[in-house]
Amino acid sequence: MRHREPALTPVFTWACTPMYTMIERKVSRNPVFERTSDYRDTPKNMISIAKFRIEFNNNGKIGHVETDEVVICPVCGCIHLISKGRRKRGVIMAGDEKIVLMIRRLKCSKCEKIHHELPDIIVPYKRHSAETIENIICGNESDATCEDSTIARIKTWWAAMQLYIKSIIASLAVKYDTKLSAEKKLPELVRMLANTHLWPRTRSALTPTRS
Repeated sequence: MRHREPALTPVFTWACTPMYTMIERKVSRNPVFERTSDYRDTPKNMISIAKFRIEFNNNGKIGHVETDEVVICPVCGCIHLISKGRRKRGVIMAGDEKIVLMIRRLKCSKCEKIHHELPDIIVPYKRHSAETIENIICGNESDATCEDSTIARIKTWWAAMQLYIKSIIASLAVKYDTKLSAEKKLPELVRMLANTHLWPRTRSALTPTRS
């Protein structure tokens, strides 16, 4: 006679629920502004654009990002990218104003990778705008309307990011026998790394782990 395992009780089933699932159910009030370390988000390929316009709807809270800039696939260098719709991207602007941008999803006709087209006011995987983050990393915390814990996390992230950027620039300088500088504005650094497929694609890659 085959032995049958006893059915799990509801209490045991709850105890086996992954912790991130319970946390998600507790805090997921507005999924557009969820922390970008959400376990469901898989790393995306990105293209950062400098020339763009944002066309807002009547209430001024949802804006479509439009551009005439010629975008290039950062993976294979192809210029033939096809629009595959849009997705929402929440951003907390300076002054703690929350807006939602509709960004394009572009598919490369050669390598078939999907890319998210980000205006350079956005730092990949960050909720706060590039302006706010730049104020923090430049020591102008008083201009950033963020909690102290958020400011501390951004500073920690930037300390690791600086080392990464300097190592990348040093490698590119040797490879192409040219002089490059890390002393650039944050949006320029984002474009330089994202558009060469060098932006860290794992959210926890530059975040120290807790012991």
